[in-house]
Amino acid sequence: MGRDALTRVRVRARSTVTALADLLLPRVCVVCTALLPAQEPELVCGRCWLAAQELPRPRCARCGHPADVRRAASTCRWCELLPPYVRSARSAF
Repeated sequence: MGRDALTRVRVRARSTVTALADLLLPRVCVVCTALLPAQEPELVCGRCWLAAQELPRPRCARCGHPADVRRAASTCRWCELLPPYVRSARSAF
């Protein structure tokens, strides 16, 4: 079997496995659980991305959650839930 034929077999096998996986375990948006199109590479559908809103400011310097302006600037209530080895984390939405 030539190199080109072997490449075609690999590509066909990969696409068959992908199609079977999509049939048995369909890909869904992790936010709204709508079915994702086969060509969609992301985990979140376009509708959910458009509806996403940025977190309000001010934000905690350590974890990125909205900070309560009445509390000390060095900690927030969410940081207390983080293990001590987590130095920082960020959430965009």
